[in-house]
Amino acid sequence: MGNLLLQNRTPNAGSKIYFAKVTRFNVSTSTADVVTIDNNISLLNCLIACAMPAGFNFGTMYTPCFNDSNLETGYVHSPGDIYCIATFVDNDYNQAVILGFLFPKETTLSIPDYGLFIFRHESDVMWMIRGDGTVQVYHPSGSIIKMGSDDNNELSDSNMIPTKADGFHVKDAAEYNKNKSSNLFINWYKGQKVKLDFEGNIIATTENAAGTVQTTLTMTPDGNVTVTAANDVTVNAENDVNVTAAADVNVTASGNVVANVTGDIIATVGGSATANVTGTAAITAAAVTVNAAALTLNVPSIIPMTINGKTAKTGNVHNHSGGSTIWAQQGFIVDP
Repeated sequence: MGNLLLQNRTPNAGSKIYFAKVTRFNVSTSTADVVTIDNNISLLNCLIACAMPAGFNFGTMYTPCFNDSNLETGYVHSPGDIYCIATFVDNDYNQAVILGFLFPKETTLSIPDYGLFIFRHESDVMWMIRGDGTVQVYHPSGSIIKMGSDDNNELSDSNMIPTKADGFHVKDAAEYNKNKSSNLFINWYKGQKVKLDFEGNIIATTENAAGTVQTTLTMTPDGNVTVTAANDVTVNAENDVNVTAAADVNVTASGNVVANVTGDIIATVGGSATANVTGTAAITAAAVTVNAAALTLNVPSIIPMTINGKTAKTGNVHNHSGGSTIWAQQGFIVDP
């Protein structure tokens, strides 16, 4: 076929429709330069006909990172070749238009799957819809967003097998991640934000109208979960609420801790139980029963104590028939 001479600006335009090879995309003007295959005519700054309508403030635009800046290009098939059908207006090759592009005969996208719709960007960002409704978005970091029957990556060498190429050839995600930290952000207009960061954390926040964070939920790959709230945290359950911890359960409150229980409270302690109260402690009940091998009350003798309406008095510790005896630091007795 010979060489494609990019500077062959023949004044005799010849036929009006050409098969051509793209040699350059001009991103600033949304045009392309091509060379015709049959007679080596170079058509520069060709307008590109749109498959969908486009205007000043709407439309779809994609300019590949393709630029063959050589003055002379051999007519040799290569994976990066882009072919098109070009024409010109009023026999003037300075007003050339690309009518459409030709799908290559050999491509990694020649997937024998009816109903498959796929878009593959040169960066390896891809999204696809299968005939059964499976939808997936793939990012070169190896991340996927998928709606389907499982979490398998559809856009992989093992699941996309072209008939006219030796493989799908997805770029190595590990190499991509060495040079770039990828995160997933979802920012809703009402102030809700979700972030999946490159360190493996999941962080969800809400903001008020002033943009101040009000609640934060953080989950780390180490298994830590943290909830931070500017106001109340409420848990409502129609059935049981179970809290199980292999280690300690710590509750710290600047105010009161209130438990309203309509049923029983049962506490089973495998070790010791200690309650430190700096203020007063009161138990109000129809009956109080304490079962213990030994019961000790340590109180200073100067503190008055009333049991059954009687004031405790200091004295020797002894048992009194029909009465009650309380052991104290010095000892006190309450008569019946």
